[in-house]
Amino acid sequence: MERKGYPSRRALADRYEAATGIDYDYDRFYRTLAVYKLAALGEMLYRR
Repeated sequence: MERKGYPSRRALADRYEAATGIDYDYDRFYRTLAVYKLAALGEMLYRR
């Protein structure tokens, strides 16, 4: 879902690649990793 005035995910990935010179080929892996980290953070906060 794109909103007017905001760049798409692909545009942000292209911008990141251009700025760093690092290829962003495995976006599914990085999104899964982010969800895993958020789940761990949620578990930590729940345990407190």
